[in-house]
Amino acid sequence: MSNAGTDQTPDFPDWKGDFENSVQKEKEAYIREHRLTVWRDHDHMHTHQPDSIFAGVIKYLGWESYFNTEISGMMPFFYVFDIPECTVSELGEELKEKIGMNGVRIVGNPEDKMKRVAIVAHLYPNSAW
Repeated sequence: MSNAGTDQTPDFPDWKGDFENSVQKEKEAYIREHRLTVWRDHDHMHTHQPDSIFAGVIKYLGWESYFNTEISGMMPFFYVFDIPECTVSELGEELKEKIGMNGVRIVGNPEDKMKRVAIVAHLYPNSAW
C-alpha cells in the first residue's frame, strides 16, 4: 500500500469481497500508524535471467538437465523440458511430492505416456512447439 497515511490506496482491496479479514485490517492499521510504504517486487523477480521464480520451480523439480534450449524462450515465460517418459499420472504424483501440492487435476487419460513438458506463465494459444 503506497500513499500510507492518506485515504488513497491504489491496491484495490476489493479482491477479498465480503470476506472479513482481520489480519489485513491489522496490517493496514500498522502501515498507516507507522507511515510505511509497501513496495511489491514480484515482477522484478521475472526480469532476472534466468527468471527467479521459474528457476526455483525447476530446481525443486530437479529438471535442470532436462531443459530444452532450442524451444524454450520462444515466448516469454516459456520453458520446455524433455523428461524421461512417464505417464500423466506419474508426473502428477511427482509434482505433488516435489512441490508439496495437495493434489492435481488431470484432464484426459492419466495413463497416456509423455516425455515433453512446458511450464508457462500465461496461456499461449496457437503455439506451434
